[in-house]
Order: sequence, then C-alpha cells, then structure tokens
Amino acid sequence: MLCRVITLQQPPIDQDISTWKIQLNDQDGKIRLNAAYNLAMNNEYNILIERLYKNKGTSRFEAAYALTACRYNKEAIAELQSVLIKGENNESIAYCIAFIFSEMGSTALDTLPLLIRIVETNHSSLVKQYCCEALGTIQLNTPEYIDMVVRCLTKVLADRDQHEDTKEASHIRFTAALSLAKLGVKAIQAIPSLKDALYLDQNRYVNANALLALKRIGTNDAFNIVLHYLEISRWCAKTTAASPY
Repeated sequence: MLCRVITLQQPPIDQDISTWKIQLNDQDGKIRLNAAYNLAMNNEYNILIERLYKNKGTSRFEAAYALTACRYNKEAIAELQSVLIKGENNESIAYCIAFIFSEMGSTALDTLPLLIRIVETNHSSLVKQYCCEALGTIQLNTPEYIDMVVRCLTKVLADRDQHEDTKEASHIRFTAALSLAKLGVKAIQAIPSLKDALYLDQNRYVNANALLALKRIGTNDAFNIVLHYLEISRWCAKTTAASPY
C-alpha cells in the first residue's frame, strides 16, 4: 500500500477539491499521492487525466496509480479510452493508460478491442508490452473475447526474429506468454504456439513463461509437452559461463 486514502464522511466541497489539487504539487510524495487518490475516489478523474500529459514522469505515474481506483467509474473508463485513442502514438501516455486498464481488471472489459488493435498496429514496444499485460489481467468470461485475446497473444508470441532479437521485442513476447499463463485453461487454443515458443524461441524467459502457460492450461496435451521438454532439458543449453543469467 503506497499511501493511506482519506475517506470523507460527507461529499467533498469545492475547498477540498482545491486543496487536493494544490497538494498534487507538494514536495512530499505521500501527500501528492494521497491527494491524487482522494480526487480519484471523488469523481475528479479529469484532473488526474490532465496530469498524464505532464513531462515529469513522477506526475504521470502518480496520476496513473490513482486512476486505477476509478475501476468502477464507467465514465472515467470511457474517458481514458478516448484519451488513448487520440494519444496512442504518444508513448508516455499510451503505456500509462494501458497500465491503468491492466490494474482495473474485469471492470475494464470493454477496453479489450482497443487494446488488441493497439498491440496489432502500434510501433512502440513499451506500449505493446503494457497492452499485452492488460490482456492477461482483464478477466475474460465470454468466448468471443477469449478467442480475440488468445489469437492476439499467440501472434505476438510467434513474432520472433531468429537473427536479430532485440531486448524490447523479447520483452513483448515473454509478456504475451505470461498473459497466456494467467488465462490458464482459457488459452487452450494457444498450445501449438506455446510449444513452438518453448522449443524455438531464443529467449530463455520466453521459454519459461511458455512452460508456465502450458502447465496452467493443464490438459493432457499440454502436460505431455511440458514433460517431454523437461526430460530433454536436464540443464539450460543457453546458460554458459559467458551468459549465466
């Protein structure tokens, strides 16, 4: 818990709102964050959304943390979607909003089509990584959404360059694999892609998350792949004296 949020017994008055707005620029981080959460909990989300445009990273992050408390506010979620659509090419704003939706969980279900589109079209590795994370933390129950999300994540997982694998690209893939692991048995259609990632991906962390995803899917087919991989992997072939981690 980063701070203690003050819950008012009565609706806030204009003076309270003004005080919290001033406190957003306080030297004390606890006071700033406390003020941000109070604004979020009292439906003043637009003040916080404006701070996502601040050049100073701390201001954006504190606003993003507080906006996660708006998970039950449909108007706030709709406004954040609108901001993301307009600013999806603004990396610093886009990944913050993807983080917010990720933390909101199932209440951000309506954002899935937008997040998937951004994964498929955005050029920022950081934005795509945070969107992939959100696809795994927003809980899915409808077959249509499950199919959309799993297809998106498996496409990301298969997008690897064996000759030139950048750190940013591998981060997107291991996040996609971890999101599939979070989906568990719902990601059953991803088994072939996870098997390929397990055996063919050059990044050991992608391998590990693919293995975890297969374990959590838990079908006989998935367990057979896990068992076979472990049988032939008595040591990590990628771990050497020159590359121990």
